[in-house]
Amino acid sequence: MEAWTLLFGVALMLGVATLLGAIAARLRQSPILGYLLTGVVLGPAGLNILGPGQGLEALAELGVALLLFLIGLDFSLFQLRRFGPIGLWGGMLQVTATFLVTAWLAWLIGTGLRTALAIAAIVPLSSTAVVIQELANRAKLDSQHGRNTVAVQLFQDLAVIPLVLLVAALGKPSPPMSIAAQFALSFAVTLAFAVGLLAVVRYVVAPLLTGSHLLRYRDFPILVAITTVVLTAWVARELGVSPILGSFLAGVLLAETPFAEQLRADLMPFRAAFVTVFFGSVGLLLQSIGLGHLGPIVLLAVGLVVLKATVASLVFVVLKRPLDEALRSGLCLAQIGEFSFVLASVATRTQLLAPELFQSFLMASIITLALTPWLVALAGRLPGSSQILELQPPENITAQSPEAIIVGLGPAGQAVCCALRERGVRVSMIELNLRTVERFQNEFPILLGDARQASILQAAGLASAKVLVVTLPDPATCVQIIEVARRLAPSVRILARARYHIYAPQLVAAGADLLANEEDLVGQELAELAIRELGAGPASV
Repeated sequence: MEAWTLLFGVALMLGVATLLGAIAARLRQSPILGYLLTGVVLGPAGLNILGPGQGLEALAELGVALLLFLIGLDFSLFQLRRFGPIGLWGGMLQVTATFLVTAWLAWLIGTGLRTALAIAAIVPLSSTAVVIQELANRAKLDSQHGRNTVAVQLFQDLAVIPLVLLVAALGKPSPPMSIAAQFALSFAVTLAFAVGLLAVVRYVVAPLLTGSHLLRYRDFPILVAITTVVLTAWVARELGVSPILGSFLAGVLLAETPFAEQLRADLMPFRAAFVTVFFGSVGLLLQSIGLGHLGPIVLLAVGLVVLKATVASLVFVVLKRPLDEALRSGLCLAQIGEFSFVLASVATRTQLLAPELFQSFLMASIITLALTPWLVALAGRLPGSSQILELQPPENITAQSPEAIIVGLGPAGQAVCCALRERGVRVSMIELNLRTVERFQNEFPILLGDARQASILQAAGLASAKVLVVTLPDPATCVQIIEVARRLAPSVRILARARYHIYAPQLVAAGADLLANEEDLVGQELAELAIRELGAGPASV
């Protein structure tokens, strides 16, 4: 019966999360707030249907591991470098300054040194999931303050590693002076673990993915990725490294491989379930709170927003950004993030945070997430010169704003690419065969992935492309690609390859504008050759 109880709990959580997420979206809130409230409603603070002893803890741990793996998979050192000084120095200053100010304030109100440092490790992180969604909904991701926000959040993702190690070191009973030594030892172990994991990814996982025949057996890469993250979390735990940190590192390392974009696309359908379980499990941790405590909790939430927004804004001012741009960026970074919940849970288990303090922090954090849509909206309405979008594509990355996207790097795709590039057209290419990508990656801007998936087309730059050229020989695959592309970009011109006349109507019905019919072209070529052999002069076919 316990297994069926667990299944009922999962089904109930997902069902209520769907309902509350839809209501939150209807109210112009992030669906994530609905997922958090799902845990609150079903847990001890609400109906008390789900909670400890229901078997959801193990599922929640798995959900956390898989979610952090996906966050790590979204991380990119290349993208961080692309943002320049804002990504590195802006992120470093924001995390460091928020940490120091928070530690000082926590110490002033009478918390111990360890607790003050633990609180300081929790507060600097912002919610990547909520903020990026809100910026995208308002078409502000490419605004200057949107780029600043994403750049700093990328660094925050990287900063999770030392912050997790710090909280773990603070939680171990040892003299205060040995905290630094414990942190250094944990960092050394984690570094060794990361090096070993890098070797596994390069020499075991990569060869498995290389021979997985992605086009024919699409389930295989997903199984390899999930097996990697679960085993990584288990090995990390056995070595004394945080399992969540192990999962995150696995994602970060796989993000630097050619398979990253395809893995993101393959795992995208699972993201909603992982996010729901993660935030739902966070909501389950909330206990009943008396009305007398609501006032202080609201003040704490407002204080966190003001603190984070102020520090972040000052950081951008120090980096010589315009004041209005700095204020916008600060407002977007003012909430508590999903990593903060993980760190707070770790700090509570190691008794760095008292249960009452954890409950207050948890409720205040939920309030900051609820305020985020209004903060992002306010950021977009502030007057100033930097309200104008500053689209500055990075140097040498033509795939970021291509005029033409070519699907397939066979002889036909290569010919199209060479002809367009000779005429100065910016192109990007999508190819599913790893060996082909490795062979031509220094000659063409190529993305490894399946063009039938929307996220792959978007990553290749479909939004800015004027023309999509589908050169694949398989008509069924071409139809699927054309349908997805037409749905994403109704105005893009789609040119497709048709091997036989019989397939032409299907391609046109899917949304192709122009067809290169192989039977016609072969007929013309053969006619040219025959006339030339007969010496009858140039053909007019």
